[in-house]
Amino acid sequence: MRWHGVGQAVLQNFRQKERRIMLYRGIRQPSKKLTIEDAAQIIARLSQREFQNRIAADYDVNPGRISEIKTGKLYPELDRSWM
Repeated sequence: MRWHGVGQAVLQNFRQKERRIMLYRGIRQPSKKLTIEDAAQIIARLSQREFQNRIAADYDVNPGRISEIKTGKLYPELDRSWM
């Protein structure tokens, strides 16, 4: 008898979680693509010792993209002589 209330609470929590996931998916937008001009500016900022996570936030990308530019995995043709 007392388990009936517990089952209802579990079902309600599940429904609330499902709604939050649906809302999150509707709001989320993919990161923007970085152009070669963006990469050149990022390299300039990295040469000034700016933090990668702050640069990533400015461009609305994952910090991993900034790291790939820094190491030359993305846009290897750009000059990174400061490294």
